Amino acid sequence: MNNTPTIVAADGHVHLYPAYDIKAVFRHLIQNLDRLAEAAGFTKSETIGSRIHKLAFLAESREHDFFSRLQNQDKAVVANGLEITSGTDPVCVTVNFHEIGRVCLVAGRQIVTRERLEILGLAMRVKIPDGLPTRDVIQKVVEAGGIPVLAWSPGKWLFARGRLARDLIESDQGRVLRLGDTALRPTLWPEPRLMKLARERGLAVIPGSDPLPFAGEERYAGTYGFVCQGVFDTSQPAASIGRMLAGPKAITPVGARCGAWAVARRLYQLQTTPCPS
Repeated sequence: MNNTPTIVAADGHVHLYPAYDIKAVFRHLIQNLDRLAEAAGFTKSETIGSRIHKLAFLAESREHDFFSRLQNQDKAVVANGLEITSGTDPVCVTVNFHEIGRVCLVAGRQIVTRERLEILGLAMRVKIPDGLPTRDVIQKVVEAGGIPVLAWSPGKWLFARGRLARDLIESDQGRVLRLGDTALRPTLWPEPRLMKLARERGLAVIPGSDPLPFAGEERYAGTYGFVCQGVFDTSQPAASIGRMLAGPKAITPVGARCGAWAVARRLYQLQTTPCPS
């Protein structure tokens, strides 16, 4: 057990998709997380040293389970130059990219609820079916030992869904809920009122890159995330980060969201690019 105070640089919303070059996504992820730490004021020597822990939280949809494939050393996924090691924490694997660095990959699921909201279940492997009521999904994530995150998505926090999101934040479930921000929220887009409300009520807002499912999006992994400091047990990284994400004061958002034109271009490409399943 290592309870030494340390720094974590993390991406709170990462995907691995069949269209990705697996080596490219981890190269970009590790290098971009180094840049996040440097942007937060840490030196290059610190980012490549043991004092900085790089984490990436997966949010896998129902048809994907790249975490298990990595953990099982699937040769179709693990490319040359990547070394995958599993520790005592069943929801984490360490990906070591020789001569570039390493990152702790934390398992997680992305669930689309009956009301068409997106809930992320971070630090968990249990698959929860889409289409359940949002409140039920949050409860199932908690029962599975995960961290429930209500993820921002264009248009998803308006009208009836916006009222539901507010009710969730203000309800008893709000005590276990976090909110998720994404690089797909354009830079000129003001902070949603629900994010401000969440912080006022002591909830963390977790930033993440949220790359899209077509080739070329690998470069966005790790470009938007957060840094935090505190006691970090390297033998139980998921539990440690759960404690660090307990409130908004522990998290410093860092990195860059995309401009409006870049978001529009990427979303248009999402609609027009055939994506392998």
